[in-house]
Amino acid sequence: MFHRSTLTADMRDEQIADFMHEFGVSEPTATMATDLFLTIGTSTSEDQVESEFQQAIVQSHTRDESWATEFLHAVIDKRGFRATYQHAIATGQDPAAELAREHLLPAVAAAELVALLATGTTQITVDVVCLRGDNVLLIERGWPPYQGRLALPGGYMEPCEYPHVAAARELLEETGVKVSADELVLVDVFARPDRDPRGRFVSVAYVITVGADTTARAGDDAAAVQWVPLDAIGDLAFDHGEIVHAAWQQQLAAHPSGHTGPAVPTSLAEALAQSAAAAEDDAAERAAAAAFSIDRSENFLRDPARWRGYEDGEASFHLAPGIALHYHGAEDERGRRGHHFTLLTSESDTPVTVTGVAQIRHHLAALAAGLPVTTTGKDTAAPADDIPRLHTAP
Repeated sequence: MFHRSTLTADMRDEQIADFMHEFGVSEPTATMATDLFLTIGTSTSEDQVESEFQQAIVQSHTRDESWATEFLHAVIDKRGFRATYQHAIATGQDPAAELAREHLLPAVAAAELVALLATGTTQITVDVVCLRGDNVLLIERGWPPYQGRLALPGGYMEPCEYPHVAAARELLEETGVKVSADELVLVDVFARPDRDPRGRFVSVAYVITVGADTTARAGDDAAAVQWVPLDAIGDLAFDHGEIVHAAWQQQLAAHPSGHTGPAVPTSLAEALAQSAAAAEDDAAERAAAAAFSIDRSENFLRDPARWRGYEDGEASFHLAPGIALHYHGAEDERGRRGHHFTLLTSESDTPVTVTGVAQIRHHLAALAAGLPVTTTGKDTAAPADDIPRLHTAP
């Protein structure tokens, strides 16, 4: 299955590169797979290394280890496991037996692969619509499915990674274009069941506009990159044409006149006002993008126009008279950005931490019935002295 059945420690970097090239997986996933391969190679006879490694990957996947899931799906696509399974089903044969025979898999690993292929596993990916004027940045896919077709840059999220951070990383790895993750604007979540021939893949899509002098170069699993006029993108891989269309419509709605920036200020006061307005708009955009973490697919909180931003990076979403959802973003000691949402009301000085839309519904229903709202935890990132300004209508 792989280039070697035994490895020494000094060959580790080479094997990591081999896994990345052969299967198109991310470097952290290739590193985890290599370390597992090395561990098995030091305790298993040479003729059993491959089968033991394959079985260990499947078992790691069943324990919900995301790196193993990424690696396993890459192997399934690259090595034709899915095609063997589908052929066996179509011809009335035992898929586990066919997988074991065609690919020399242990019976246990073959059976677990059948369970995986039969039930499917939802994969979360990210895609980026990078606009430069009226052109969009596309890659030529270097791997199946749709090898050779144009597509948006994107890929899998790494363990413990926010979607917008993953999107910025994938854009850099595949095209060399570096942007701040916080500058990415959420387009939508694309989850049509048949959008990917490999199985159930849900994509979180973002859009960003870059300068006219921005250049790109192919990297990672992109065979080539090119800037393509929006009216000439043709038939893109997956549902990426729909994603580009949605992103462009969002841009047009945000800038209906075609102007993407304010007029040149004629005074210092006007410049300061424009700067304050830009900061407030940015806070509203960030709050709307971060709302994905609690809003999921309901699209209730993800319209930037419904958020009122403040210059300090905070924002509020007015749910009802005297009731607002407050957003505050902050970085932890490791530099990772956290998103905090709290429910504030004119009836109480105690903010209620919110982690899901269901909580908002519960609290609104309680308030409508005249019942007290139960505090689920005080968010220290949203001090009580911020509450009065949130009562001002947007």
